[in-house]
Amino acid sequence: MTKTITKKTSHILFLIGLLAIIAYGVLTVYDVYLRESHLLVTVQTNKKIAKDSNVIINFSTAINGRFNLQNIDIQPPLKVQPHFLNNRQIELKIAGVPVPNQKYIVTFHNLPTFWLNLRSNQKVSLFSVSTPQKLSVYPSDGQTEVVYDDKIKINLEEPLDEHIILEVDVNPDMEIITTINEARDSVILTPKTEWAKSTKYSIIITARYRDDENFKQQLYQGSFITKIPPQVIYNFNKNGEANKTEDISWVIEPKISTGKYIDIDLTHQVMSIFEEGLRKGSYKVSSGKRGMNTPTGTFHILSKGRRPWSAHYGLYMPWYMGFTTKGHGIHELPEWPSGYKEGANHLGIPVSHGCVRLGVGPAKLVFDFASKGTPVVVHY
Repeated sequence: MTKTITKKTSHILFLIGLLAIIAYGVLTVYDVYLRESHLLVTVQTNKKIAKDSNVIINFSTAINGRFNLQNIDIQPPLKVQPHFLNNRQIELKIAGVPVPNQKYIVTFHNLPTFWLNLRSNQKVSLFSVSTPQKLSVYPSDGQTEVVYDDKIKINLEEPLDEHIILEVDVNPDMEIITTINEARDSVILTPKTEWAKSTKYSIIITARYRDDENFKQQLYQGSFITKIPPQVIYNFNKNGEANKTEDISWVIEPKISTGKYIDIDLTHQVMSIFEEGLRKGSYKVSSGKRGMNTPTGTFHILSKGRRPWSAHYGLYMPWYMGFTTKGHGIHELPEWPSGYKEGANHLGIPVSHGCVRLGVGPAKLVFDFASKGTPVVVHY
């Protein structure tokens, strides 16, 4: 009786063990099925592709080594050289030249899994190198008053890919030194010589691709105008336009910072008018010659006359403003009774008898600017 029970117990334990093995096998197969039926394909890095770069494709479960690599399709078409690294990785060597700013879809057709040979079509996306999508440029488009030694500064929203070259065309042509920072998100263009004064420069920025000399993409087009240098005006024509000018290459600092005043620089033979410390204009003059020098110091406008007659010299002095009690004044080039203007070629040269002569046009402008009591500062 005891032997019979023992034998039955052994059979039961055997059956339980067998069932356990079967259950384990079923669960294992089911687990494999779950993993292989939910195959995931990913790209190992997010690095953008270029010619000769390598891309590793990862599979979440092992795939059959008999998979035909010719079943890999890329759209848009791009030549690659695929090979197995192991049963969970395939490496794609980019043999063709990817087009910048392009998304490529890689499809693995009829991809079989390792154990159950489950087949599916799997896709991943690859992205080629990109050209700058957003950039800011200084000087900005249409900017004026750009100083002569300023630099062109290009700031990029994202670092410039090493396969992309920025080509900057400046017109009129300038020889330029290009510097890019370590982060590759800022480019500075330094002219070897100063920008020309009062000149409009156009800028065209184009992206070029190292792997394809035919590729180019215009990123920016704009222009700027360099600063108009302060000028000394000799006279005006009938239309109120300056007939002759010259650039001011020295600094003119106001001697009086409030109200209006007239500044006469005998060294440069230039009269400047100021209001609230701001220069309103500068005009060439002819001051007193040696022996009849125009006095220096601070004076005030004492009198004004539109065309007074000088009995001493026998001529008219249009737009006259006296500033000393000894007869020194500011006026337009003297005019003889015949209408002849004396000294038109003498502006810039001290040849007068002590007065300060102005050209035709500037004299009336200064006359209208000043009133009795306006300060006059005469200096070297």
